[in-house]
Parts: sequence; C-alpha cells; structure tokens
Amino acid sequence: MTLTGMSNRIRAAVAACLCIAALGGLEGCSLASEPGDDASTAPSPTSPSPIKVVATLNQWGSLAEQIGGSAVQVTSLLSSGSGDAHGFEPDSQDIKALDEAAIVLVNGAGYDDWATRHVPSSATIISASQVVGAMDGDNPHLWFSRDARFAVAKELAEAFTRADRSRQELFEGNLATWKQKEQSLEDRMHKFGKEHAGLTYAATEDVAYYLMSDIGFKDTTPAAYRQSAANGEDPSDTALKSFVALLADDRPDLLVSNPQAPDVANDTLTSAAKAHDVPIVEVTEQMPGDCKDLTDWIERLFTRISDAVEDGDSVSGQAASPSTTGASDPDDNDA
Repeated sequence: MTLTGMSNRIRAAVAACLCIAALGGLEGCSLASEPGDDASTAPSPTSPSPIKVVATLNQWGSLAEQIGGSAVQVTSLLSSGSGDAHGFEPDSQDIKALDEAAIVLVNGAGYDDWATRHVPSSATIISASQVVGAMDGDNPHLWFSRDARFAVAKELAEAFTRADRSRQELFEGNLATWKQKEQSLEDRMHKFGKEHAGLTYAATEDVAYYLMSDIGFKDTTPAAYRQSAANGEDPSDTALKSFVALLADDRPDLLVSNPQAPDVANDTLTSAAKAHDVPIVEVTEQMPGDCKDLTDWIERLFTRISDAVEDGDSVSGQAASPSTTGASDPDDNDA
C-alpha cells in the first residue's frame, strides 16, 4: 500500500468513527459548554486518585496529559534520549509501570509491539493504529498525522471518562481546549500550503510523511530509496545515486533527515543537499525534552519548515535537552 493510500485510509477510518459516535450517542462524546473549567485545579483531598497511564512514547504521553489534566498520572517509557523504539527492551521498572497501569497508550503498526506483551488483562489498551485502521507495514509515525491525533485524543477522553465519570467535564473541557489549539495550528498549515502551492520535499526516511502531507508538500523521494528506508535496509548504490541526482538537478524545496539515524546514506544525502543549497530540516522520532507537548512540538517543526522554505536555510527541528522519563506531576499537566 502507498503512503498516500495509507493517509487516505486514516481519514476515512476517522470519519467513520465520528459518524458512528454521533449516531450511537457514545458516552463521553459531548463537549462541555465551558471547556477547561477545572483543568488547572489540583485534586482536592477528597478527589479520587489520578488514573495511572503508561504511554510507550513521550509524544503520545504528552497528549494523554493534555486530555487528562490533573486527573491522570502519566509515565512515558521512551523519550528523546531513549534510542530506537523498534529495538527497545523495557527494563524491570518499565514492566512494573505497565503492570500497574489502568490505561496503556501504544502507537501500534508494528512500532512498539514489545509493550503489549507486558500489559495486564485489567488494563485498557489504546492503540493509535487500531483507532485509525493502520496495520503492520503502514507508515507507523502516526503522531504526525492530524487525523490520528484527533482520533486518539477523542479515544483518550472517552477512556478517562469510563475510568472516572466524576471528572467527565474535566476531560471533555480539556479535549475541547486541545481541539482549539490543534485547529489553530491546522489553519496556519493550510494557509501556508495555499500560499506556497507545489512544494516538494525528499526525505532520508519517512518519519515526517504525515506532517509534510498535512502541510501540503509532495514527496519526491526516489521510490527505490524510499522502499529500502521503509524496510530498514541500506539503499543500493543505484538508489543512493538517484537520490543525490535528485538533490542536484531537481532541487526539492526541503530535505528532511532524522539525526537519530546517522549512517553513510544519511551523511551522503545531507552533504549533497548542502552542496546544492537544499534546506535541511531535522525531525526525530521522539519529542524533544524542551517541548511542552505534542502540539507544541509539531508547531515548532512547522515553524522551522516554513522558515526553511521562505528563507532557504537549513534548520534543526529538535531541541538539545532530553525529556525526563517517568511519572508526571498531575498539577503541571492541565490543558
């Protein structure tokens, strides 16, 4: 299946889910008339204990914090300094956190299968891939998809409500506030895309595919190279030479690279991009530690992408400080 087809299927799946929710009157789907009234209020002594949530990735964990606010305690197992999610092995502390979780948020699509092996039967599992209909072999970087973020945020609000109905207004209010922030970002992306029609990019790997598509870029990465990268294989000499020629002759508007995956191919392509004045934007697979949340990270990336297009400069999409792994302070995580 092509990446474009995958993106279209995500949109169709999300639309179907929303229609079903509207017709079936699912609990926890209505928005509070005054969103976020209780979002900044710390639990009182008589409030129920925070819902224990474990997220495999810190970007998904930050979304859980935005929707759950003071009513959740989120532990993220993978942060910006944790390395490759595919080869990650949870330690005893991670397994203990999973065992004690009421809700476990995973990415799915073959990205973090190691997590589900340690989830107790009593826990609720929310899988981003299942929510949007993605499968193993599809592009797994779902947090960069606008449709996937909206679907997961809605699923989180409903799961939190089932776990603690006394705080339904908090969850619905936080969801509404989050949607407003996301919509504002989406409006900026659409405006930029209209003002810069016909933008193209190439990528050393497909980590930012959904984000670039949402902004309005066309992926011009040579097919042979793209397939090798998707399979986790080294590109052939022919595929690499074809990519270098693309940067030299066609000069896409941007080259997207992942600094977490340095190798000969990545070094060759970034050097070629610099030689031919193709701006480079770096995008990692985990959210940098100084980003407040997933929306903030994507907004920063969009700003760097738009600046690179307009100024023609290479910019890093990342931050220097690592994210802290572990339970968050509920009082600091309200939407």
